[in-house]
Amino acid sequence: MLRLKDMVISSIVVGLLACSGGEETQLLNRFFMACRSGDNATVASVSQVSFPAEGCEAWEVLEVSEGTTEPCRIQDLRQQVDNAKKERDVQFEKGKYFLEDNYNDIEKIQLRLDREPDYKFTGKLGEVQAEWEKIMTDRKALERSVGNFNRELEKETKFAKMSIMGDVAINKLEGNVLKKEINVNVTTEGQVKPYVFTLMKYDLTDPENNVVPKSRWIIVAIEEAT
Repeated sequence: MLRLKDMVISSIVVGLLACSGGEETQLLNRFFMACRSGDNATVASVSQVSFPAEGCEAWEVLEVSEGTTEPCRIQDLRQQVDNAKKERDVQFEKGKYFLEDNYNDIEKIQLRLDREPDYKFTGKLGEVQAEWEKIMTDRKALERSVGNFNRELEKETKFAKMSIMGDVAINKLEGNVLKKEINVNVTTEGQVKPYVFTLMKYDLTDPENNVVPKSRWIIVAIEEAT
């Protein structure tokens, strides 16, 4: 546990560091000071990831990239989720009708496959088996597609909520996402290692009310440089 003296000193250092460098550098200074003092709450408030090494002793920002700008994907991902669900539901209906029309044959096939998983039927049963296997394969693929789009949407929404300051309906916002990479030398256990920090900032607007909520840079990835 930090002593009161250490907490006071850390607070003073954080304040001094916050006054120097750009917004991105200030974010890294706050992150590293929190890591060094064991302030997990502050780390979690500014970063989606924790620092991958123990015992952060010192850091030096080497380079801040000019950055890139891309459209925010939340609206597009929501549409992709809806489309994937519709495609899955249509396929489910087709599978249900096929099962109803071929129930007895599929039951025979399944009973045999329970004993011999690799058995291949011929004739009419072979046709039913091939079609049913295709239906089940397509169903699994469509379920994966829905799951993948949902995970991407959840991830993008989580980033946006951390970057946007204030209680706003994220799903209604549109705009751009700024991304920058920062090269940093970090000293841990007396050894200096290079890391690449990926930062993002969501510049979004509520088109219905023409409101632009304030946003900030957040850390979304930390990787050891090669």
